[in-house]
Amino acid sequence: MSLAEIAEFFDVFALSPEGWPVHCNLTTPNDAALARWPHWPSAALPSAGRAASGHGVTAQLALISGLGEAVEVASLCRWGDEATEKAHEKDLPGEVWSANTLAGFSQDQRSNREEWNAHLKGTDWIAPNPDTTETEWVQIVDLTGAAVWVPAQAVFLGEHRSGDPEAILVADTNGCAAGSSDSAAQAGALLELIERDAAGRWWYGCRARHHLADTMLDDAGRHLIEACRTVGLATRLFDITSDIGVPVVAAVGQSAKAPPALGFAAAPTFQAAALKALAEMAQMALVFQGGVGEARPGLETWAQEAGDHAPPLSLGAPPSAIPPNVPTSIGTRLQDAGIRVAFLCQTRPEFSVPVWRALSPDLCHWKPRFGRSRLLAPDDRDLTTVSAAPNPVLLRI
Repeated sequence: MSLAEIAEFFDVFALSPEGWPVHCNLTTPNDAALARWPHWPSAALPSAGRAASGHGVTAQLALISGLGEAVEVASLCRWGDEATEKAHEKDLPGEVWSANTLAGFSQDQRSNREEWNAHLKGTDWIAPNPDTTETEWVQIVDLTGAAVWVPAQAVFLGEHRSGDPEAILVADTNGCAAGSSDSAAQAGALLELIERDAAGRWWYGCRARHHLADTMLDDAGRHLIEACRTVGLATRLFDITSDIGVPVVAAVGQSAKAPPALGFAAAPTFQAAALKALAEMAQMALVFQGGVGEARPGLETWAQEAGDHAPPLSLGAPPSAIPPNVPTSIGTRLQDAGIRVAFLCQTRPEFSVPVWRALSPDLCHWKPRFGRSRLLAPDDRDLTTVSAAPNPVLLRI
C-alpha cells in the first residue's frame, strides 16, 4: 500500500500547538479500517489503551511517523493466522530463548516480585516464574541464519496485560520498526535495540558522559535545538554510545516546573542520532506541558522522582571530539561481542508494509530490568567508574 492508500484507514489528530519545535499527532484506525478488515486485532484499538504517536520536524514527516507506527502496532498484534507451536521448552529442538531469558530481570527482582511490581506499576511487570509452563512458541532467525524459539507472548502485542495470571511475559514494541523495505525495517529494529541498550546502561549505571556541542550538529539539528530552547526547554545532548560503537545520543530538555523530558536515538551518524533524539525529547516535553495526570502510565511517578540534579543528568562533561561513526557491519560487531540477536518478520498482507521485530537475550532494556551482565559493565567511554548498583530512580519514559 502507498502512504496515500494507508492514510484512508486512519484518523490523525494533531497535538502540538503552533510554534512547538516538532509536529506531534495521535493516529488511530477509523471506521473504514474496521470495515475493510473485520478481524482487526482488538489489542490495536484505542479502547485497549493503545494509539500510535507520530512526530517530526515537519507536518508531513509527523504524518509518516504516525502512520508508520500505527501500521507497526497493528502488525505486531495477533491476527489469528500466525504459525506457532505449543510445547514445553524442553521438548523444542534447537536453541530456545525462554521468557525469563528474554525478560532480563535479576534474581533479586524475581525473588521479590510482589514488592518490585508495586514499585514498577505503570512501567513494567514481573511475571511468576514461567519456564516450566507449556506455552506457544514462535521461530525466529538469528544473525547466522539459525532458527531460535521464543515465546509467542514475547512477540504478539497485547496478548496479555500486567497482572494477568496466564502471562509469562508482556510483549512491548522494543526493537520493532516499520520501513520502506525489509532491510530498512530490520535496520530500524536493530538500531532501536542498540538505542535502548545504551539508554539503560547510561541511566542505571549513572555513567558520566561527554555532552555534544551544538557545533557538532548539522543544520537541521542546530535549528531544532534552538527551537527547543526558544520555547523554554533548557536542552543538552549526551553521547551515550556503548561498546557496540553505533552512535547513540540522549537529549534532555528541562523547562520550569516540569520534570526532565528525555529522547534517545541510535543512527549511523551522531548528527542523525542527535536530530532524532531531539525530536523525541520535544514530543515527551509536550506531554508535560499539559500535566501528567492523563499521560502514559509511569510519567506521574517520573515527575515526582526525577530531577535535573539526579545522576546521570548531573554527570555531564564538556564536549570532546566526535568518536568514530558506526562500524562497517553492526551484525559482525555484535557477534564479535558475543551479543545474540534474532529477527522476526511481522509484516501483514493487509498493509504490505515491512514490519520487523528484533530480540536479544543479551542487550539491556530501558526498563528497569537488572539481570543483564552488561548493564553495569565498564565502558571505555565512561568518564568515571560505573555505579556499583543500579540507579534507584527508575527510567519511566
